Amino acid sequence: MSLKYQIGAIGWYNFETLVQTLLKSVIGPGVTSFGGTKDGGRDAAFDGAASFPSEQTKWDGHWVFQVKYVDLERGTRAARTQVKNTFRKEFQSILARRKQKALPDNYILITDVPLTGNNRDDLATFVQESGFRGNFRAIDGNEVCEFLDLFPQVRRSYPQLLGLADLDSILNRDLYVRSEAFVLDWQPRLSTFVRTEAYGEALTTLRSHHFVVLDGPPEAGKSTIAAALALLRAADGYEVIDVQGPDQVFRIYKPDQSQLFVADDAVGSVSFDPSLTDNWSRALRGILRKLNAKHLLIWTARSYVLEEAIAESRLGEAIRDFPGIHEVLVEVGKLSEFQKAEILYNHAKQAHLSEASRVLIRENASKIARHPDFTPERVRQLVENVLPSEADSSRGEEETISWEDVDQFLKDPGTRWVQAYRSLSASEQTLLTAILDFNAGVTFSGLRRAYDLRSKQLSYPRLDFNECVSRLQHSFLRVVAFYTTEYVDFQHPSLRDMLLSQLRGDELARRRYIQLASPVGLSNLIRGIALSLRGEEEEDHVLLPGDNEELSILLERLAEVSSGVLPVSDWHAILSATDLLLPRDSSKRKLPPADVNLLSFNKSWAGKVVEAVVRAFGCQETFERNQRYSLAGWTMLLEKYYDLAVYLAPPPRAEFLPNLALSLASAEPEDGIAFATLIQHSEPLIISQTVSNQLLASWDSYTRDELEELIEAGENSPTWDEEDDYDSFI
Repeated sequence: MSLKYQIGAIGWYNFETLVQTLLKSVIGPGVTSFGGTKDGGRDAAFDGAASFPSEQTKWDGHWVFQVKYVDLERGTRAARTQVKNTFRKEFQSILARRKQKALPDNYILITDVPLTGNNRDDLATFVQESGFRGNFRAIDGNEVCEFLDLFPQVRRSYPQLLGLADLDSILNRDLYVRSEAFVLDWQPRLSTFVRTEAYGEALTTLRSHHFVVLDGPPEAGKSTIAAALALLRAADGYEVIDVQGPDQVFRIYKPDQSQLFVADDAVGSVSFDPSLTDNWSRALRGILRKLNAKHLLIWTARSYVLEEAIAESRLGEAIRDFPGIHEVLVEVGKLSEFQKAEILYNHAKQAHLSEASRVLIRENASKIARHPDFTPERVRQLVENVLPSEADSSRGEEETISWEDVDQFLKDPGTRWVQAYRSLSASEQTLLTAILDFNAGVTFSGLRRAYDLRSKQLSYPRLDFNECVSRLQHSFLRVVAFYTTEYVDFQHPSLRDMLLSQLRGDELARRRYIQLASPVGLSNLIRGIALSLRGEEEEDHVLLPGDNEELSILLERLAEVSSGVLPVSDWHAILSATDLLLPRDSSKRKLPPADVNLLSFNKSWAGKVVEAVVRAFGCQETFERNQRYSLAGWTMLLEKYYDLAVYLAPPPRAEFLPNLALSLASAEPEDGIAFATLIQHSEPLIISQTVSNQLLASWDSYTRDELEELIEAGENSPTWDEEDDYDSFI
């Protein structure tokens, strides 16, 4: 007999605190707390009348509650036998201890084990034959699950139940199918979830503002809290969607459907991604206007990545408008020693460790919980990838692990991952390197192309792509689904950090990577140069050329890549990364700062990259190869281009602007206004030749209509970014 919620899998402590919370809802707030020991005689008490077992049949007097948790892993039949045997002993002990006191009026046994009718009859007969004349009731696992349905507010405090529950039975079928990708990825992992203050704060923030940003250091558990919030809402009828960028929010948004959007590592995985951040900066105002009680948004971000994104882009301004960064930001990472012990216990329970590993955990649990380098992710890796399992023991492959080994892993988990990486075949290492060409999850087809391109350098025989993925899945890689498409990504961003560190230390491998870098890979290399020139700590999370020769390789690859047909997103990634090479004090620039020596700048690494990107993008061939770009797409790219071009002497002009301006008359008014506003500063002659008085009048009419609609809706700004420039243009 299966339970709707597999409550037995959450462990004895969580089950007993769950029951305590339920009793306060079912019986009343006067139920006293349990003790702090793990013996079978732990009691809770209540005095008074309560609507139990029903509103019509109320019990009154002195109540005693006994919780009996039994691990169901050995089978339901064995668990029922254990409940009966231990209850008999403990009930007799309780009666004996109370000889000098009055017996309770009501005695309730609560267990996670599903009981049969015969089980209940046996327990009731035993209680009666023991001389107890009060009311007795056994509440089994199925009834506990029913209480969770009756009191959903309790379920919100224990999202790990949803990680263990069969959500297919909780959600309607259509909703389950639409949220299935997220559910299948996160449902098994939430069994180790531990409630923290950050989770409670995030729950409140999401309810109040419909938007929450989970911010914290690497490995702190941001993604897990996001998943807990998401599955909680899934059980409340929300469609849960894992999005890679704001465009997916707009594309999937359904006004009449309850939806929750999760953007994990929203502004960059291990370092600030300027193109991704720029997309969110442009779209966030519009998205925030769409958020309400039925449409929710969750971000996660590493602290240093979010700080740089806010400093280097318009993101801070976009978030600050509504509801304010201080209102939606929840810091993740502060854990009490007890919460750390819970995390360790939950992971160890789920991992099916060998007996030697369980002994090691028991003997050193307090030292692990107090370890200065404790993080939830490191504990997960310790239990899943370092400590031997029962399977290892049965195969005779159990490795001897000591406390010293555990201590060293917690201090420096990267060492073990480096050893594992170096033991991989050349094909497997090549596949991992290929993933660096993508900032987030990559489709199987995209990764296959990158792998095939890079694996041509390998001496045969090389491993088949599917075999490579299969070997690396569940260790280095994970496969997740977004609607009907599957994506491959690192198990954790820290593995990307590790791989970058290996390339930084291997000149030959680094050069091979640069020679075949994708547009996204090139943008990451350019960002690495920018961070290096600034001397910032985040340099550890990126890769950059090691010398002038490798810089030349990068520039050659840039010319090669730019000569092809690229998506708007690829050019945006390259231009946005190159923008970081410009002096920091010129974020809102029309001209270079006065103290910048352009001659010296152009001779520097930064200047050489800027010139290469500007020349590559501004040529007529770029326009001819990419005519499918929308006018809005060209405007977004040209905004970055103009910021870069002023650093060349003399500043070049995009060769294709006259041809592009011819499309203004047929463009959507908002797109035409944005384009004309942008280029009027550098190309006023083109505007005067292509924007007629009739077109200008139509734009003016459109603008007034838009402003009236915004005022009626309670908004106070146009939907485009450069309203001041537009006013001057008109």
